Amino acid sequence: MKDFTYYNPTKIEFGKGKEKEIGRYIKEAGITKVLFVYGMNSIKKSGLYDEIIISLNKYGISYEELNNVVSNPLLSRVNDGIKLARETQVQAVLGVGGGSVADTIKAISVGVKYDGDVWDFFSNKAAIKDALPVFTVMTLAATASEMNGNSVITHDQTKEKFSIASVLVNPVVSVINPELMASVSPDYLAYSAVDAIAHVIEVYFTASYHSDFNSRLVESIIKSMMNTTEILLQNPDDYNARGEFAWIATQALNGLTPAGTEGGTFPNHMIEHALSALYNVPHGAGL
Repeated sequence: MKDFTYYNPTKIEFGKGKEKEIGRYIKEAGITKVLFVYGMNSIKKSGLYDEIIISLNKYGISYEELNNVVSNPLLSRVNDGIKLARETQVQAVLGVGGGSVADTIKAISVGVKYDGDVWDFFSNKAAIKDALPVFTVMTLAATASEMNGNSVITHDQTKEKFSIASVLVNPVVSVINPELMASVSPDYLAYSAVDAIAHVIEVYFTASYHSDFNSRLVESIIKSMMNTTEILLQNPDDYNARGEFAWIATQALNGLTPAGTEGGTFPNHMIEHALSALYNVPHGAGL
């Protein structure tokens, strides 16, 4: 094993109904006002939006809303969120949705604390030194955004799709309730499985040193993801399989599998980012 530092400050709240306590988790962090970010209308149709609002109100958390976050999230919407967060002086950012929402709130959280253009972080012109706290309630398992400090954003005008990574935007608390993911379509279930598998095979195949233990972790993630995907394609309501699927996806990119390796890169993801920036294909489909 090579030398490494492993630190993951995110608290995971896993299980049925945990989203109903998001207000309490935010309050326990000493926060009283958040920017509530979500996608289109799916969380309103499912009733999740109402549950989040009830929880925020119950625990005295005031909020501002930013919606219409799209798949392959855009810099323009990030900038909208930064402007709103500054104007309303929120103390944290709450994202309810999938990886695109999580990417967006992390970019907003660093942009609020920076005097320049948030794209400077994505183009390596500036280093992240501060960020608002972020919280997530996940409705899709794939990206492990609930337990990492990564964010991938597309520049609307230049069609560049770049990323940032900082422990400062690891969520403080992330809620994973497998029941919230039961409505995911078969296509997006497959895309999610591919994304998680791609996360672990990158370093597995490119590292100059990869320990036996790391290899067994990666292989276990791949095999378990394949097994649970097959179960869910046949029975989408299998809670245990849905829960395993979600937790496997989290482990695939929370920093665990590459710890102690050396020389790994992410060529599949770099190619896919260019593809989806130009053609707006779903990330997992691109992979």
